[in-house]
Amino acid sequence: VTTAFQKVGSAMTFLYDYGDEWRFRVELIGTGQAQPDANYPRRA
Repeated sequence: VTTAFQKVGSAMTFLYDYGDEWRFRVELIGTGQAQPDANYPRRA
């Protein structure tokens, strides 16, 4: 179920380690069927 990213192009910025404030952005760039022999997560 996809609830965090409703549509392609949706993005979020995450904050990791409040002391060092590492920030990273995650964006949904596409959807598709999982391939049974593929390793996940995969890079675009």
